[in-house]
Order: sequence, then structure tokens, then C-alpha cells
Amino acid sequence: MLEQCLQQLKDHECDPLSPFARRGWLGGLRDWTTQVIRPLGLELADSFRQYNASPAFSLIRFETNGPAVWFKAVGEPNQREFPITLKLAELFPNFLPEILGIKPEWSGWLSREGDGRNLGDAKDIDAWEQAAANLAKLQIRSISSSESLLPLGAHDLGLDALLSAIDPFFDLVARLMGRQSKSPPAILSREELDLTRILVDDALTMLADLRIPTTLGHLDLNPWNMIVSTDSCVFLDWAEAYVGQPFFSFDYLLEHFRRHREDNAQAESCITNAYKTPWQEFLSNGCISEALALAPLAAAFAYAVGGDTWKNEERLRDAKVAGYFRSLARRMNREALRLERSSSCLS
Repeated sequence: MLEQCLQQLKDHECDPLSPFARRGWLGGLRDWTTQVIRPLGLELADSFRQYNASPAFSLIRFETNGPAVWFKAVGEPNQREFPITLKLAELFPNFLPEILGIKPEWSGWLSREGDGRNLGDAKDIDAWEQAAANLAKLQIRSISSSESLLPLGAHDLGLDALLSAIDPFFDLVARLMGRQSKSPPAILSREELDLTRILVDDALTMLADLRIPTTLGHLDLNPWNMIVSTDSCVFLDWAEAYVGQPFFSFDYLLEHFRRHREDNAQAESCITNAYKTPWQEFLSNGCISEALALAPLAAAFAYAVGGDTWKNEERLRDAKVAGYFRSLARRMNREALRLERSSSCLS
């Protein structure tokens, strides 16, 4: 076993894709960080905390004599986060942490810790309203430039791409339902899946008819990826950036709020209004209301097909992965039935 560990260490020493398995990397990182922040009047303190570690990934918070700084580096399968983050920081500096330096050979960057608090720690509704409003403002500002993110690796969730994924995805789900050995959870019949498939197609087609601009979006918009202050919000962890319908991202945020605060219809309405307000300069109230009604079903489908896992037969042989996609299909079925019952959306 010791010989095996030593051989793995030797292999990593020669692997350019495993910089954080090499001896002495932390000292080198501290030296580089010192050089980056010293012109800003900052000096590293002794304390630091590492939140993520692997041969290719690293996330470290360094204390300084002023604001803390964060170093993050990414490898596969999240390599795209590096160029996407740099581009977003260039395009939308008010919505991302300030980048102080980059280390391209590690796909890493150093950023200043943002002012404010993590939305996951916020107890007041004002913070969620601030996050929702700033999400809308960021998306609106991205209208003219969001498609430049596609060559950098952002997920393509444009309506054409989503519509083309409907049939292969539901064929897959039918196969996965056939593999389920026990119930509950419910095993959806072919008829139930066919109805869900039709209503997903209808929802996406109706969204296309609304002609809502394509924008930047975030498939991992959980409250821990947002830092809110009195008048601003910065967004973190862009590995799951997408280009597509903006209202999907808000639906993901709203779903996290429901889990975070449970049943609070009045607060949910306030958050929704905060998101709607910036959009009212560009879209009619009727258009916004219809998009919000269609979003739960369409966003669940977009989330399911946003990555490539559903196309990976090897991954799908994992029982947990297969169960995950079955659960997403059940969620779509519930949203489809809810949408079908809503005469205002289907009139």
C-alpha cells in the first residue's frame, strides 16, 4: 500500500493537470498571493482555511491585514468555470467578486472577499428580494453579450436546443422507469410520460412565442452562491452558467427559498415582485406573468438536460444517477399536471 501511494505521488508530480498534489504547492501559492496583494497595501496573515481540495481543485480563504482574499482553481469536469468567470468579471464587475490576479497554468484566480453576507445565512426577506432584483438586473445587462459565453463552455439552454432534447430525454426516462424495481416512489407509465412530454413541448413553444431575450443564467443558483449587501449582490460559482431563458434561474432561486423558509406565500410574492420589477421596463406584465407560470415545468426540464450526464450510459448505470433522473421526471409530471389544470396558461 505504501509503495502504491508513493507511486501515485510520483505520477502526480509529473502531471500538469494535478498541481495540488505536488509537494510545496501551498508555499508557492502563498508567495504568489503575497506578490499580487502587496501593491494593494495588503499583507497575508498566518491563518487560512481550505474548503475544497483535490489534485486539480482548490478553494482557500486567506486572511490579510484587510479584507480576506479567496483563491479558487478548477479542473475537469469544471474547467469551463475558469474562462467563464474571467469573462463575467470583465463584462459585469458589479455582480462578481473583484478578481485580483489569475494563475492560468492552474486555471485559478484570486479575488477579494465581497462585502455583505451569504444569502444562506440571511433570515430577512429583504436579502432575498435584493438577490432577486440583482439577478434580473444582471440578466438584463447580459442580453447583448450572453452568447459570447457559449464558446467558453456555458450550457446552451436556448429553446431550439431544449426542444431537440425532448424526445431523446423522455425515451431515456421510459427506459429508466422500466429499470425501477420497487414502488414507491411512483413508476410513471408510458402514458404519463407521453403526456408530460407533450406539455413540456407546449411550455417551451409558448415561451418561444413570448420572444423573451436570451440571457445569462445559473443552473446552481443556491443561496450559498450569492453574497448580498444593502444595495448589491454578487454571484459565485459559475461552473453551471447557461445561456437561455432568464426565468429558469429565478425559478431555481425560488425553489431554494421554499426549501430554506418553507411555506411563506407572502414572502414569495415579495421576492417575485422584486425580480419582476426590473423586467417591466422591457416586457409587458402579461408576458412576465405567463413566463413565470410556464417556468416551473420548463425549468425542471432545462435542469435535467442542462449537462451531459443524461447522455452518459456509463453514469446512468449508477443506481443513484438513474434514480435522480426518475425523480426529475416525476417533478416534471407534477408540474405538467399543474400547468394543464391552469386555464390561464392554456387559454
